[in-house]
Amino acid sequence: DAFVRRVLEETYADFFARLNLSAGREGTPRERLRAALTAIALFSREHRRMLVGMLRDAMTGDRQVIAFAASHFPNHLPIVLGLIKEGVRAGELRDLPEPLVLALLMGVISTPNIMATLVECSGAKRPLGRSAAVFQDELLSDRAIVERVDVVLSGLSRSRRKP
Repeated sequence: DAFVRRVLEETYADFFARLNLSAGREGTPRERLRAALTAIALFSREHRRMLVGMLRDAMTGDRQVIAFAASHFPNHLPIVLGLIKEGVRAGELRDLPEPLVLALLMGVISTPNIMATLVECSGAKRPLGRSAAVFQDELLSDRAIVERVDVVLSGLSRSRRKP
């Protein structure tokens, strides 16, 4: 238990430092949110097996993982939500309910990592008719991550055109 807790703490400290650095950079709220989301996505990709394992453990009632998530999620969620609120105030982002925004962000940031990990663990040879390497690249490459973040930001951005 102590070892697991130590690994989780050190991993989270690295994540939180990266997130703060990205969120604190200069730029518009949308640019800072883009940097923060990209940092989260890159970190999630690097640690996707551990994160999928934590999700599994939490869903099966592992008290240590649940307690860790409960004590640490309140640290980084306000950073992301704060950037979104800044973007709304600046007229850059749509004013949507926080649960909806978080669901959209989680879907874009986490789901591809989960998909790639499940395909990898299953040993699938040709997921969606692609080689496993191409499938992984299309979901997990730096280019794919940037594209995913840009797509979700496009959806959250306030339209400059009138309907």
